[in-house]
Amino acid sequence: MDTMQSSESTQQSTTPPHDISRRTIVILLILVTLLSALSTLSVLNEINKVKLMPTQNNQVATGKVQLTILDPNAPQTQPPNIATGKVVLEIKDR
Repeated sequence: MDTMQSSESTQQSTTPPHDISRRTIVILLILVTLLSALSTLSVLNEINKVKLMPTQNNQVATGKVQLTILDPNAPQTQPPNIATGKVVLEIKDR
C-alpha cells in the first residue's frame, strides 16, 4: 500500500502544468481586439487633424541654383550634402 501511494505522489509531482484555459484565451483575444480597434481609431483621428495648405499654381519663385553632377563610380572625398524637397526645372531658350 505504501508503494502505491508513493508512486501516485511521484506521478502527481512530475505532471506538466496545465495549458491555458479557453476562457483565458477568449478574454485575451477580446482585449487584443479592443486594443487594436482603439489604436486604429486613434491613428485615424490624428490623420484627420492634419490640415493641408492649398497651393496656388500662379505663384512664381526665383532663385539661383548650382547643380553639379558627379560620377557615381568616382571616390568621394566628402560625404554628400543631402537636401530634400520638390523642384520643377524648366529650361528656357535665351
